[in-house]
Amino acid sequence: MTQLGGLHARRMLLLRLTMAISFTICLWRNAANALALDDVRLRHPTVMVLPREADQLFWVVVFFLFGFIGRECIAPCADLPFPQLEILYGLTSLGLVLQTICFEAASADWMVVAFGAMSALWLSMFAAYVLVLENVEPPHLFATLSIHKDVGYPCRRVSDYLWMRVPFTLYASWLGATTMASLTVALATVGVPLDMYIYISCFSALLMANVVALLWQGDLVFASVGAWAFVWYVALLGRL
Repeated sequence: MTQLGGLHARRMLLLRLTMAISFTICLWRNAANALALDDVRLRHPTVMVLPREADQLFWVVVFFLFGFIGRECIAPCADLPFPQLEILYGLTSLGLVLQTICFEAASADWMVVAFGAMSALWLSMFAAYVLVLENVEPPHLFATLSIHKDVGYPCRRVSDYLWMRVPFTLYASWLGATTMASLTVALATVGVPLDMYIYISCFSALLMANVVALLWQGDLVFASVGAWAFVWYVALLGRL
């Protein structure tokens, strides 16, 4: 099957439809559970749980995911090899389903279940992030900062970078912070005391992830999300 024929195969059309439906349901359940999720923040005020004002970045992620899904439904990428594109569609749908489960579990105060779903979500989106890293060319500035020199990118257009690489970069980086927050809440729920060692471990893991992304790919977008999270953490610590 040719690349063009594969893009319009029934299986790919169903995968794109699944992405669109999963995205819509995810937004619906987030809106429906908004008040309950605010209550969860108040009931579980750990240092790693960012305030509602920090949700602005989530809507930036939503915007770019909408752009990715809309673009693929209207004019799917013809440069990314067919098997990788199929995997990316599947990971996106899986991630959106897991995100919905996170919303539902957290709103019901099932914090251990929410952490399990959040961990699976982060793994699926990190896999999608690595896939686009290896196939979508970054801006020249990012390439000069990177120690990972690879000129074999099949997707080289600016639109590919904006609507394929940026969405998963933002999502994967944002999920790093939210997964750590979910971990601390789950630990507190089962009675584990949140001492300074746990917080230092969480901060160190986040810092390491951002440093690796910056050195490996020169990924300023990934690192900027990490910097945004650390600014909020400093602000929260200042209020204690």
